[in-house]
Amino acid sequence: MVRLSCFLIGENFALIRKKPFDVTNQITRMGIALLIPVLLWFWNGFFLAHTTLRKPIGLSIATGIICSLLVYLIDRLTLMAPKASAWMKFVRLLLAMAIAVVGAIGADLIIYENDIHRKLGEMYEAKVDSVDHAFDRTDSVDRVRLTKIVTQKQVKRDSIQNLYFDEIQGRGSGRPGRADIAKAIEVQLDTARREVQRAEWAKDDFINSYDHRKAENRKRVVTENGLQLQLHLLHGLVAESWFSLLFFGCLSLIFFAMECTVLIAKSSLEKTSLEIERERAKEADRRINWTTSSTWASTSKTSV
Repeated sequence: MVRLSCFLIGENFALIRKKPFDVTNQITRMGIALLIPVLLWFWNGFFLAHTTLRKPIGLSIATGIICSLLVYLIDRLTLMAPKASAWMKFVRLLLAMAIAVVGAIGADLIIYENDIHRKLGEMYEAKVDSVDHAFDRTDSVDRVRLTKIVTQKQVKRDSIQNLYFDEIQGRGSGRPGRADIAKAIEVQLDTARREVQRAEWAKDDFINSYDHRKAENRKRVVTENGLQLQLHLLHGLVAESWFSLLFFGCLSLIFFAMECTVLIAKSSLEKTSLEIERERAKEADRRINWTTSSTWASTSKTSV
């Protein structure tokens, strides 16, 4: 664990392992404090991309790595600071609050996934019902129109047929049999019969294709599954009860506490013998540089 902690916070493991226990212990604690939010955000980023956004497994892993890397760089910057100033603490706390809220929302999207998809399914079914209702209204109008056309064609055919029978029986022009007038009427009757047949075929085809046309019409309904819509549905689910609000608040506090582990570790840990040794080395270097500068200045004045 000491080796991993040295790698995370940028220390030399070969040097640290030779130091006293207080040094290795503090390095390990700082490494664990840094590792907690990194692992948390890898998990959160991966599942948010894979479960909520329905991204491929490779892209989801890349999203988790990017999220954890950003958090790692931010916390590493906090650890690298020689002393956490009040301004740095304030900014880090604000950032931790923002990250905590985003993390809690991401976790809630995963936790409420089934409820959100149930709501999405209900919305889709409502849209399908609306489209089907509109389709049935249009279909009924078209059926009435086609039935009316068939009826008109049949009336015309029956009229021509009666005229034809009257003509061949001698009640029309007075010349019974299939004379020239009867033959001309017979041609019109054949045309009328074909028109009735075509109208009936068109009506039957329209009625028989009802299921196919309805299925094709349903394809116009777009399945909405965007992040904005999911967040809107999540807001409604969380606001449904006090328990959901309390759960979201507790989840945000957990994320906030995990985000503050590095800042807490940085502020609460005492100086180790290694840090004291480094401060003494820096102080010695400062005094040597000051003595060297003073000696050079005195030599310059004497020469003048």
